[in-house]
Amino acid sequence: PLTAGPTPFLPTFTSRSSLARARRLPAPPPHPSSSSSSSSAEVDAELYYHRNGMTGEYVPAALEQLNLQDVKVHDPLVGRTTGVGLFILRRNGDGDGDAGGSGASGGRTATVLVAHRTLQSPTAEAWETAMLGTLEGLAANGPPSRDAHARWWRSFWDRSYVHVPSQPRVSAQHARQRYVQVTQSRGSYPIKFNGQLFTANRAPRQDYRDWGGQNWWQNVRMPYVNMLMAGDAEELQSSLLRFFARNVPFAVQRAKAYYGMKGDAAVFTEYTSLIGATHVQSYGCGRGGKTSPPIGWSGDRWNGYNTQGTLELALFILDHFFYTEDVAALAELAPIVRGVLSYYAQVWPTLDAHGKMVMYPTQGLETWQCPGYPPRPDNCCTNDTPTIAGLDAVTAAALRAAELLRTAGRPLIFDADDV
Repeated sequence: PLTAGPTPFLPTFTSRSSLARARRLPAPPPHPSSSSSSSSAEVDAELYYHRNGMTGEYVPAALEQLNLQDVKVHDPLVGRTTGVGLFILRRNGDGDGDAGGSGASGGRTATVLVAHRTLQSPTAEAWETAMLGTLEGLAANGPPSRDAHARWWRSFWDRSYVHVPSQPRVSAQHARQRYVQVTQSRGSYPIKFNGQLFTANRAPRQDYRDWGGQNWWQNVRMPYVNMLMAGDAEELQSSLLRFFARNVPFAVQRAKAYYGMKGDAAVFTEYTSLIGATHVQSYGCGRGGKTSPPIGWSGDRWNGYNTQGTLELALFILDHFFYTEDVAALAELAPIVRGVLSYYAQVWPTLDAHGKMVMYPTQGLETWQCPGYPPRPDNCCTNDTPTIAGLDAVTAAALRAAELLRTAGRPLIFDADDV
């Protein structure tokens, strides 16, 4: 029988993790598909999980060092528990045959149901109760239909394909890549760019990742670039776009705290954590409570002024609408587009002699930098090409979306004032 201890297929947990003891549960009634009229049953549940041991000190400390201590944000780490539950149902029949279908009288059958769940819970026991409820529901109602599972995958592969008869390896690699993408993009968080779910490092660094735990936009965007063309708009929306949409309130508060911006202006940096913040090392360690340099300045020479990724994020959203014509999704994600355009309308108030915006200080992605404070014209970019190209593309796409909505008689999500 399974035991609630380390097994070859489970990771070695840290001292802050827990393993649940086996739970004895009441046996559910036989499933309607069972032909047994008289049988005894034994039911066990095995629960294995990891629970964050932190008590809420990390996020407030990070925000204080970022001079964002007054920003209101949900802490997604406290009490976060993730694990699996195994429901083992053993039945002693009276003629149903053994598990192999031999028909021998007095056969013994076993059913194992497996479920995974991640939950923020006040206690480990609360997670156990929720998982046991999930398992009991599976036992009472039967497992999900294998036919439904197969239908979903058939519909997925029918969305698009690449077939190169003279180069079958190209076709196979494209299929493998889409499989890797879809298996990681139906949750609440972006595909992790540095190793994804499938790290392959040697012990003792099995899950170590260079560049840390944040989402670096220039990298995290890569698995998503082909999704619209492949017909995988649902996966793009669910894991990447909704992740940033959830963090818009933080991005708006940051724009107000750092730059005194008005309205719904929102800004995301190159690095984005689970709460929407950059990491302290990039910002500059030991700056909490200090106002010189200004709190809106980042000490990271590679990405201190690099906010161009927000323009590409906005374009992802608008392209999603053009491919899907999903007005509800556009309405859900529109605060990002409006917030980004509002940020760029306010970040550089200086106009040149022709009344045009002077984009300074800025940088050209990570390559053409603007190191040190205060910025100097001889050491910084002015009117960098990525920002000009991004603003041109996003404003044109937003106006196009507004026109499509207007001609279709739908509620306006964007109008000329937004753009």
